[in-house]
Amino acid sequence: MNKIFKEELFAPKKVVSIEYTGQNPFKFYGSIQKLLINTFRVEGKDISETDFEWDLSGAAPEFLVKMSIKVGLDAYSSLKIIIQMHGRQSTKDFPGNLTLKFMATISSEFYCSTYLHEGILVLYKKFFYDKLIEKYKEENKRNSYIFLNGIRKILKVKEVEI
Repeated sequence: MNKIFKEELFAPKKVVSIEYTGQNPFKFYGSIQKLLINTFRVEGKDISETDFEWDLSGAAPEFLVKMSIKVGLDAYSSLKIIIQMHGRQSTKDFPGNLTLKFMATISSEFYCSTYLHEGILVLYKKFFYDKLIEKYKEENKRNSYIFLNGIRKILKVKEVEI
């Protein structure tokens, strides 16, 4: 049986949001991918787009993009980041808008063959592995701040509250 431990990077707040209103909000889509690649040291192939939708039925085209990356931290742990972009493209009668949501978790997965093994794992995690997880959380919080403030500068919006 597997034992999985999850840590929210921005607990208790799970989602960090950035709001933008202005011309052509979808143009920032490419910038977000480049910033992800540079900040979290991943390759383009590591970014998965789980949703990509356009709705042209309204007065202003609406879009939704969800993307995620998974970065291995060690043999047992990984960082998963989910980014959602939702907004309306600007038209001559309507200024565009964009809401960007950022979520990040660190997951650790261990294989336990017996209840004794599971008990030993809990002790190991509490006394040794939690210190390493805290290090991973601090490093990836720093990278997340760099990413989110990079987005803020690209969008020219106020400071991101985390």
